Amino acid sequence: NRANGNNDGIDLMNTRHVFISDCSLMCEDDCICFQDMSDDLPVQDIVITNCVMSTRWAAIRSGGAHRGGIRNVAVSNCVIRDTYGCGIKLQISGNGVMENMTFSNIVMENVSCPISLRLGNHHYNGEKRDSAFPFGAMRNILFNNIRASVLDEAALKKAVASLYAAHSTTPRTAYPGEERQCISICGIPGHPVQGVTLSDVHVTYPGGGTREDAARHDLPEMEDQYPEYFMWGVLPAYGLYARHARGVSLHNVRFDLARPDLRPAVTCDDVEDVTVSHLRAAANPEADSLIRLQCTRDAWIHGCSPMGQAGTFLRAEGAACRDVAVGGNDLHRTRKAVETADGANAGVVKVLGP
Repeated sequence: NRANGNNDGIDLMNTRHVFISDCSLMCEDDCICFQDMSDDLPVQDIVITNCVMSTRWAAIRSGGAHRGGIRNVAVSNCVIRDTYGCGIKLQISGNGVMENMTFSNIVMENVSCPISLRLGNHHYNGEKRDSAFPFGAMRNILFNNIRASVLDEAALKKAVASLYAAHSTTPRTAYPGEERQCISICGIPGHPVQGVTLSDVHVTYPGGGTREDAARHDLPEMEDQYPEYFMWGVLPAYGLYARHARGVSLHNVRFDLARPDLRPAVTCDDVEDVTVSHLRAAANPEADSLIRLQCTRDAWIHGCSPMGQAGTFLRAEGAACRDVAVGGNDLHRTRKAVETADGANAGVVKVLGP
């Protein structure tokens, strides 16, 4: 389905009780897209399995801003390859609620970004959020047994240009900021993304992140802007970036690098209730830390192991940081276990055990 620049494969608009299986989808735009565009009718009870997908944009994408909501979605046993606008891209805005979704047993090969989650306040067609009803939410989302490889910047630009050359009369290339993207989980102030779990996830990233990329601490909120995985440009983490979130769990996650990267593997900014267990991530002794916690509360980091020589394992930043504990991590190739900066109290991190 590559006749023009806006060809989706399968669209579900406020549709219920849907089974999609054993499909091969090659699209110019999203392969499977479900949209909440009604205040009365939800997107609900969706099962997607045994599919192969390839696209310029997202293999699986969801969005909307209405009260109908998107809930009870299970995606499993799929292959996503040569996908240049994010493998799984979930978005909800305004009064919309997205909840109870699972993604399991998925392989992604040659994607620009594996996973992007965004709760914002953007509306289609100039509509406004109805203030008589609660603000929307994104919650209870599970990613399990995911394998992904991310293209480097040169390969991404070449692939996108080649795709448009073959299927469009208008020459195009990748947008600025699509390169060096990581998994992202982003809400807005006062409205966090809630209850996101990544378990048994292994991603190989291209690397190439710079000191300038790593130093981007205060990204604009842009809560009323159209949500895209590259809306902030290159993010200040190479593996996972979470901001305005609550209840984020990583278990048995591995981040590899094809070449060096000076960004932290994991950055959390204004995140509450974080658990990181058995993380293995490529380290760089020139990076400021492997894990960076900015204004983050109630974090438990244990059983983790940097791969390669590391400078600082954990860096806590900001006066709002509190109740951070680390223990049982393998830090024998790390110069420093913990440091604090930018107003974080020296005792904010408790080191438990070896």
